[in-house]
Amino acid sequence: MSYAQALQPGQGLADLFKGLVEKLNDNHGRKPFGGTRADPLQEIGLEGRISGDMQSLSSLSRVCQRIQAHSAFDVSVAILIVINLALLFPEIALPRLDSTRLAIGVVQETITALFCLELAVRFLAMGKPRRFLREYWIDILAVVPVLRAFRIFRFLKLLRLFRLFRLVRILGKRTRLTRRLFRYGGGEYILLGFFLAFAVSLGALGLTWFESAHSGYSTIENSFWSALFSTVSAEYITSYPQTLGGKVMVFLLELAGLCLFAVLTGTASVYLIEKLREGTNMGSLYPEDLEGHVLVCGWNTGSAATLARLQRHPDFREKAFVLIAEREDFTGIRQLPLPDQVVCLREDFTRAEVLRKANVAQAAVALLFCDNSRGSRQDADARTVLAALTIDKLNPRVHTCAELSNSGNEHHLSMAHVREVVVTQDLSGHLLAQAALNSSNARLFHQLLKADNIQAVAVDEKLAGKKFAECVCELATSQGLIVLAVQEAAGELHINPGGREVAAGETLLCLSRFS
Repeated sequence: MSYAQALQPGQGLADLFKGLVEKLNDNHGRKPFGGTRADPLQEIGLEGRISGDMQSLSSLSRVCQRIQAHSAFDVSVAILIVINLALLFPEIALPRLDSTRLAIGVVQETITALFCLELAVRFLAMGKPRRFLREYWIDILAVVPVLRAFRIFRFLKLLRLFRLFRLVRILGKRTRLTRRLFRYGGGEYILLGFFLAFAVSLGALGLTWFESAHSGYSTIENSFWSALFSTVSAEYITSYPQTLGGKVMVFLLELAGLCLFAVLTGTASVYLIEKLREGTNMGSLYPEDLEGHVLVCGWNTGSAATLARLQRHPDFREKAFVLIAEREDFTGIRQLPLPDQVVCLREDFTRAEVLRKANVAQAAVALLFCDNSRGSRQDADARTVLAALTIDKLNPRVHTCAELSNSGNEHHLSMAHVREVVVTQDLSGHLLAQAALNSSNARLFHQLLKADNIQAVAVDEKLAGKKFAECVCELATSQGLIVLAVQEAAGELHINPGGREVAAGETLLCLSRFS
């Protein structure tokens, strides 16, 4: 087909396009329109190269991820940050041509090169440029002055101070002490001191750099005191600087002072309120002075309901509760009927010295909850068994009740002479099965568990030797009790045994009238 034929009158636009493409394909030795064309990348041999480069980049990214995940990587970065910030002060204070400063400059450039390498590793490990820029843009600006083309931005070296935030994050992730301080209420004071140190350091270095850099340590000392008192008073106390950068530093110091005052006021208010609340509610109770109290080990979402139920019972209304759990907040404890009868110890309840601190030797009852705040349910059961064994060693007379999530661990508690064991998974499974069989069954058990009318009646001489059915009739007539079961002295329970004779020393479990 010629171009003249393709352009013949009456032919539509689609036919025109098709004719042109066929003509071009014929001229280049290709297949007609609609045929399969060869991949251009295959023709020039780039497909294999691109695939190989992608695989190499993926393997390099995995290597960088392993390097970043290693603890030595963060430790090395933290050490470099400390050295870098420590050398920043003499680098700004000493004269330009001082031999010590020149040596420090070489060290700083070497450290900056290592930081560039660290940023490259993080970039390859992350693989997301936008997220990388969003998280590390300050670090990128801090390494800019090392490049000679950007020496005009030497003041950006002050941004190195922002690496303090990364140092705190590394310490919080890698050190157990920092996590414990933040967990038990010391985090706000650490952050307050860190913010003050950061603001004063930035102000001192900034004022020295913009006003009189490389003038000796006396200048940076004066700038330090000016920055400190200006931050604390939220007002600049000396003559205002002459340079624009110095004025910006003064503005930032005053802003930091206002923020510091607001945070300090809020922290002090919360601290005083907590101390006043402890003084009015819990300040009169000391574990070492208690006798016959209830020892509570662990905490979960159902613990508050258990303590509330006990505090409403006449036998526990006057008892104190000593709660031991490694938690920052005890959910629901302020809503208890008698919150002033609870003493909280934020420590590990599996340790013998902590249990002695809670005066376990004088405790009457010990409640062990399944607390999985520090691991899985299996770990929580292991901690429950360990605590039960320790309590039995320190006070064999205490009445211990434990909660487990797995019935397979129940035999371990028998070694610790635990009187009662509640397996939550089995209990919930039976209740769910009863609900599936008959919805009224689940409601009945739910009401029985919530009620306070389960009464234990000891078998006396009048009832001893009688059949269970006769005891049911006698107690229903004389006291209005419905006998449900009989419990042997060894602890075995028989529900509605019919013609079985009851013996002295056994206990009848009865349901009294609802009030």
